Amino acid sequence: ETGTGSTMSFVLKPWQLLVMIGAGWINRQQQEVIQYLRTENQVLKEAHGKKRIRLNDDQRRRLAVKGKILGPYGQKTPPKHKSRLSLNFRDTPSPPI
Repeated sequence: ETGTGSTMSFVLKPWQLLVMIGAGWINRQQQEVIQYLRTENQVLKEAHGKKRIRLNDDQRRRLAVKGKILGPYGQKTPPKHKSRLSLNFRDTPSPPI
């Protein structure tokens, strides 16, 4: 019996498999580049110390353009959402009386 049974089989076409392998490879490469760039930034910050980094207008503009593309969490990781069970009610304002 074919077609309507509850044990429907899923078959990947060869081109779909190639696309999935390619996407996985590209993702791995991107993650390696990101890891390298983060390490490079950390090393440069350690070498520079706590001194303020002086940027010229062109450098500031280039960073702003790239930062806008990344959105508000581009520089930092987004805050973790608290589950309902771990809410700290002291952080929430009291309702007016």
